[in-house]
Amino acid sequence: MVCDVAPLTRCVSLASGIAVISWAEQETLSASERIERVNRDIVRSPDEPYIEDDVAYDSEAARNADPCTSRYCKWPKSADGNVYVAYTISNEFSPREVSVIERGLQSFHDVSCLRFVKRYGQKDYLNIQSLDGCWSYIGRRDNGQNLSLKRSGCVYFDTVQHEVLHALGFHHEQKRSDRDQYIRVVLENVTPGKEHNFDKVNTLNQETTYDYGSVMHYHKLFVDMKMKCILGLVVLVAVSAWAEQEVVQTLSASERIERVNRGIVRSPDEPYIEDDVAYDSEAERNADPCTSRYCKWPKSADGNVYVAYTISNEFSPREVSVIERGLESFHDVSCLRFVKRYGQKDYLNIQSLDGCWSYVGRRGNGQNLSLKRSGCVYFDTVQHEVLHALGFQHEQKRSDRDQYIRVLLENVTPGKEHAFDKINTLNQETTYDYGSVMHYHKYAFSKNNQPTLVAIPDSSVEFGRATEMSQKDIIRLNRLYQC
Repeated sequence: MVCDVAPLTRCVSLASGIAVISWAEQETLSASERIERVNRDIVRSPDEPYIEDDVAYDSEAARNADPCTSRYCKWPKSADGNVYVAYTISNEFSPREVSVIERGLQSFHDVSCLRFVKRYGQKDYLNIQSLDGCWSYIGRRDNGQNLSLKRSGCVYFDTVQHEVLHALGFHHEQKRSDRDQYIRVVLENVTPGKEHNFDKVNTLNQETTYDYGSVMHYHKLFVDMKMKCILGLVVLVAVSAWAEQEVVQTLSASERIERVNRGIVRSPDEPYIEDDVAYDSEAERNADPCTSRYCKWPKSADGNVYVAYTISNEFSPREVSVIERGLESFHDVSCLRFVKRYGQKDYLNIQSLDGCWSYVGRRGNGQNLSLKRSGCVYFDTVQHEVLHALGFQHEQKRSDRDQYIRVLLENVTPGKEHAFDKINTLNQETTYDYGSVMHYHKYAFSKNNQPTLVAIPDSSVEFGRATEMSQKDIIRLNRLYQC
């Protein structure tokens, strides 16, 4: 398809994956071209979300998130094997437009177990409206979530499919983790301020190869007003959490924790903090905590391990949601069950104190777990600190670490050497895990911007970049608690 827009240079667009044209869809643009055109001049009002291309975020800082990396944002499956997604359609749409929207929704019925149903009181649903542009949030967000199909430009079969796929948890194809093998981004041709639209995401690609024909792929000339060639196409299967977003979202859990904790000043009534682990006395910090059963949380008769918690009311509703999602992520992969406290003697007292930190293992009575609001309230950081509270230490402290990692103490900030001490750990018959959410990053506590940790024997191995629990983290958790 060729579109001549004098005096612009030639533009050659690429077709979207599922092109079904009907009486209400008479344009030659692909879904990605149409969306970009409609959204080009969006003016955000204070009560509307921030829009990156056609993906909505609650804050501008949130736009670099990796949404939906785990199950928390999927729509739930019913007992009959179908996934029912309730929706409402604003009465501002004409009957013709409603028909296009409903056909887009129903197209999923023929090829999947998705079933879109009109809302009759369901708590979670898609609220389809004509707002400013074509856009959606990524994945299920709880309660009514807006999906915008602006009447002047967005009400087309392919665009409906595109935005609904976002709402089901999918991102753009060209943001795939493996995209560099298939597509080259020419950033010098991108409109200033739009570079973030081409960021890669650590996607779950569902064992599929890159798909140039996806309805989720950008077109070749996206966001370039001079119509120069920018990139090929895209689709996405992206993953992570909508509320965990700041510019520091590009940091791993270990990097974020180190940054936040760098300037902690201990008050007399607060514990001693080593990296992000709390101790009651300075002398205690070299102990081998939790090598026996005394610090494990007890198992109930039904086979589950119930851990009571409280969350301070200083956290915003959004922050509470991030924390609770972090806690609930353990439910899907283990016998751990985090429950709100109703009189239980032992519990986690989650607060915003000075830094991100936790004690190691159960200590009896209420024990503090700190998630400082400015820097710690992220999905991976919640998992990291909770794993401490369940009895786990940092990966690079393992008893066998010297076979896998070399510590360069000459580069460590004076006074932080103890953060690299080895511990006689119980490794649950698992091998060393460079991908653990409990692993330090390469420059942790560096005094001179030189590495403090180097992988051996292969120094090119990446570590300390995890954004969620690894498979080995999950295996150890289940073995420790005999799930």
